[in-house]
Amino acid sequence: MLPWVLLACGNVPPPEPMPAPLPFSPVALPRAAPRVDPSRPLAGRALENVVAFTQLYMAVRFFHPSDEAARADWNVIAVDGAKRVEGATSAEELAQTLGDIFAPVAPTLRVFPSGLRQDLPEAILPPKDGAKLKIVAWRHDGVDLRMGVPVYKSVRMSDADSPFPRLALPREVDEVELGGGVSCKLPRTLYADERGTLPHGSAAPAEPPPGGIPPTLVYSLMDRETRLADVVMAWGVLSHFYPYFDVVETDWPAVLRKSLSDAATALDEQGMVAAMERMITQLHDGQGRVVRMLKQPAGPPLPEASTRGFLPLNFTWVEGQLVVTNVHPSAGAEVRPGDVVLAIDNKPVDAWMAVFEPRTSGATPAWRRRVATASLRVGKKDEVATVRLKHETGEPVTARLARSLGAEDRLLQEKRPEPVAEVAPGVSYVDLERVTPTQFDAALPTLAKARGVIFDLRGEPKLDFEALGHLASKPIASPLWKIPRVVRPNSQGFTFDETRWYVEPKAPRFGGRIVFLTDERAVGQAETWLSMVEHDKLGKIVGSSTAGTNGVVNTLAVPGGLVITWTGMRVERYDGTRFHGVGVQPAIPAARTVKGVREGRDEVLEVGIGVATGKVK
Repeated sequence: MLPWVLLACGNVPPPEPMPAPLPFSPVALPRAAPRVDPSRPLAGRALENVVAFTQLYMAVRFFHPSDEAARADWNVIAVDGAKRVEGATSAEELAQTLGDIFAPVAPTLRVFPSGLRQDLPEAILPPKDGAKLKIVAWRHDGVDLRMGVPVYKSVRMSDADSPFPRLALPREVDEVELGGGVSCKLPRTLYADERGTLPHGSAAPAEPPPGGIPPTLVYSLMDRETRLADVVMAWGVLSHFYPYFDVVETDWPAVLRKSLSDAATALDEQGMVAAMERMITQLHDGQGRVVRMLKQPAGPPLPEASTRGFLPLNFTWVEGQLVVTNVHPSAGAEVRPGDVVLAIDNKPVDAWMAVFEPRTSGATPAWRRRVATASLRVGKKDEVATVRLKHETGEPVTARLARSLGAEDRLLQEKRPEPVAEVAPGVSYVDLERVTPTQFDAALPTLAKARGVIFDLRGEPKLDFEALGHLASKPIASPLWKIPRVVRPNSQGFTFDETRWYVEPKAPRFGGRIVFLTDERAVGQAETWLSMVEHDKLGKIVGSSTAGTNGVVNTLAVPGGLVITWTGMRVERYDGTRFHGVGVQPAIPAARTVKGVREGRDEVLEVGIGVATGKVK
C-alpha cells in the first residue's frame, strides 16, 4: 500500500477481500526505452480530437466488459491513442482512427460521424441458435485501480450472480456524442460463453501500428504524448468516480480542454506537475493531490526527496498576516516568533500565494491557504533564501536563511504540552496527534477522575475511534459512508452503497467537562471524530472550522511517475445536509493573535481550559 493512502482517512472498516485480479495479457506492447517528444500547442481540431479520444477511452476502459479490455495495458493505449488522433482532419477520419485504436479491445464498438445511422453488430444480438449465454457487465463500487485501497472494488459481474436487479441486454446500447463531430455506440453488457465474452478475440499482443508507440519506450514527463495521456487518464477517472461534482459546481469539460492545452506546452516535469495540480484544484477536494513518486517500475530516475530543503522557520496566517510561529536555532537571533513575513526572494508573500493557491486543492479557503503556505518553505536543499520580515516594533529586517532542514524537524513543531499533561488544576490535556495507545491507557484512571479533559484535534489522531467510548453512555454511530456505485459512464444511474459502524461505551467513563480543540488541520479521520462528538454531544468543540473533507482516499498512478489522489466516497452530515466544504463548526470560536504568538501563548488552548473549568460558556 502506498504511504499517502495510509495518511488519508482510514475511517471505514475494510470489507471482504478484493476479487482476484484478472490475468494480465496486454493487447499492446509495453514501453521500455526513452523518447522525448517536444512541446507544442494543442488547439482547434487537434484539441477536439483528443477530447473525443478521452471520452471514449474512459467509457471503454471502465464500462465495456470484454475480456480484451480487462486484459489491456491502458497506459499504452492512452499514450498511443492521444498521439494517433491528434492529426485527424475531419470527423470521418477521427471516427476511423478511434475505431482502429479500440477495435482490439472493443470489437463491438461503433464510432461514426454524428448523425449517421449505425446498425448493431451481430455479436450483441440474441443468439439465433438458442444457446445459453451469460450477460456480463462492469460494476464499480468507487473504482479499484490496483493501488491497495481495498474499500473500493471493480468487478465484472454476470446476470447469474449480480446483486443488482437487472443487467441491460447487450443490444440496449446508448448512442453517445464524443465531441469532434463523432458519436459512438458502445455496449455496456456482452454475452459470454464458457470461453469468455463474445466475440472471442485474440490473446496475443497486437503489433503497434505504423508510426505508433515503439515496443521499447519508457514513460517520461518530458514526452508530450505521455503528458497528454496523463490528463486523459486522470480527468477521465475523476469524471466518472469523483462523488462531489454536484456540490463543487466545477465546469469539468472546460477543465479537460485547459489541462490538455497546458500539458501539451509544458516545458519540463515541473511544468507538467503544475498543470496537473491546477486540474486537481478544480475538484475543491482537501485530499486531492498530485504526488511525485520517487521511482517508477521502468524508466528514467526521478528526483529524490533528498534534493529538497526547508527554511529554518515555520509560519502561518494570523489576523490576515503571514506570521513566524517557530524559529530553528540555525536561523539566528534576527528572526523571532511573531515577526511578519513580507517577502521571500524579493517576491511579496501575496504574490507567492497567487502562484501556489491555484495549484492547491481544498474544500475550504482555510485549508487551501494552509497547504499553499507550506510551499513557501520549500526549495532546493541548502539553497539560501532572502526573507524580508517586520519586527514587532515595525523595524524591517532581512535574513538570509538556508533551506537546510527536513520537512518535519522536531524543533519547528508547534509548541504544545506533553501528549498527556495537567494544564490546570484538575484539567487534563490529551494531544490526539501525538499520544500513543499505551500512554492513553496508562492515563485512563486520571482522565476518568479529572474535572475536565481537553482533547487536541488540531491535526490527525493516532488513537482508534474506540477511545470515544469513554465519553459515551450508549453506542455512538459513525457518519454514513456512501461509496458510489457506478455502472454507466458519465455518472448516469449513479447510486450509493451506504455503510456505517458504531462505537460501544467503554469503562472507565470520563465524568468531567469534555473539550475538543480543532482547526483547518483536522481533515478526514479527525473530522469523523468531531462529527461523532458534535452529533452525540460528547463535548464542546473549540477553535475554528475543520477542512470539510472526509472519506477514504483513492489513488491513480499515471505514466511518468505521478500519482493522483482524491476523496473517493461521499460523506454527509447526520441529517443528510452537505459536509464537503463545510466541515465541523466550533461551538466556541477561538483563534491565535499576533500578540499571542509573540508572547508564546496558545490562545486556543487557553479558551479550552476556560471551558473545561467552567469559566467560559
